[in-house]
Amino acid sequence: MTLYHTRMPVSVLGMLAVGKTLQLAVPGRKEPLRAKLDETHNTGVAVWSGSVQGGQPEDSLTVVRGQVETHITVATRDKTLSFVVDNATGSTLMTDQNELLLRATPDALITPESTPLQPLPPPTRG
Repeated sequence: MTLYHTRMPVSVLGMLAVGKTLQLAVPGRKEPLRAKLDETHNTGVAVWSGSVQGGQPEDSLTVVRGQVETHITVATRDKTLSFVVDNATGSTLMTDQNELLLRATPDALITPESTPLQPLPPPTRG
């Protein structure tokens, strides 16, 4: 499994807020991946979620900032990337979660054929 070591400016972690855009360097991409923090769920642990700019509607970003580490997950149609950032140093370890899954499950994954369902009609008032 490929592990990527990089560094994130520690100051960025202190400036996380709804409306901010994160830029993440991703292997195989010329331009950084950009994701906007759309909402927060701070209930004892700082958690943000957002959307990937220029991505598909289902592409997402989740940031969970703990006391020691910040975990960032980017899920796109192609990859699910996990970034673990040391809050004190900015040292970052990135893994491709799809590679991890394939390593854990070497058998071929079979996706059944499916047919998209038609949208439901709007509700009627009775």
